[in-house]
Amino acid sequence: MQILCNSCRHENKQTEATRFCKTCDDELPLCEECAQSHARRNALKGLKEMHACIDLAQLPNFRMLRTSNQG
Repeated sequence: MQILCNSCRHENKQTEATRFCKTCDDELPLCEECAQSHARRNALKGLKEMHACIDLAQLPNFRMLRTSNQG
């Protein structure tokens, strides 16, 4: 099953998600490009905490996300 990037889905694109931001509370799946943009955008905002986009497989509820993201 493929998990789609949340940001790309809002633009009607179907891009496979491989990352998520460990820093954000929502843990939305992101593709490589969106993960890089997310980290860069938050760094430019001067936020105190660096946003860490890590491998999606490290998400604690990864299995549940795989099934719920398909709807």
